[in-house]
Amino acid sequence: MSSDRGNATTQDRFAVLAMPRVPWLDSRQLKDRYLELAKKPVSPAELEAVNDAWRVLKDDVARLAHFLELETGKDVRQEREAPRHLIDLFMKLGPLFNQADRLVRSIQEATTPILKAESYLSAQSLSRELSEAAEELTRLIERQADRLRLAHQNWLELSAEDDATARESFLKELGDICRSLAFLRRWQNQLAEKQFALTPG
Repeated sequence: MSSDRGNATTQDRFAVLAMPRVPWLDSRQLKDRYLELAKKPVSPAELEAVNDAWRVLKDDVARLAHFLELETGKDVRQEREAPRHLIDLFMKLGPLFNQADRLVRSIQEATTPILKAESYLSAQSLSRELSEAAEELTRLIERQADRLRLAHQNWLELSAEDDATARESFLKELGDICRSLAFLRRWQNQLAEKQFALTPG
């Protein structure tokens, strides 16, 4: 569903790559369009715009945030609170991350190889918990990706009806998906960094 609503001052990256303004895009089609445009003789400014559009549209979170800004004029990335359905997960990850940070510091501050080895040994139990949390995050991200594809189909079906109430409801759901994915990916990256820091090497 393409719309003239939203923030007129934001450059439409969908238009730059001549792609439909929709919540979800086929990654192969998007890449083919980007490569097609990137090979054309254009000015440096035009090439920069194409590259910028590619960086935004290839990423689910960045694309959704851009889509929502175009449709509503609001930047969902400014919202700092995690969605309610992720609060329990946040409360679970917080102590794990704090534990990991303490162990990482003890490893970094270890003055002998024996002390360092002991710190790594004490991290083994926590590492298992971090691995379980990583699996849970992966499952939740996949669930949000499925939710996004379904919302995308609903959005396409809405275009023929142009029901304002339904449109507002879908935009609200897409905003929740965008924030959920943003938080889940952030936590996933933080967790991966802590796992790496606790791995002997």
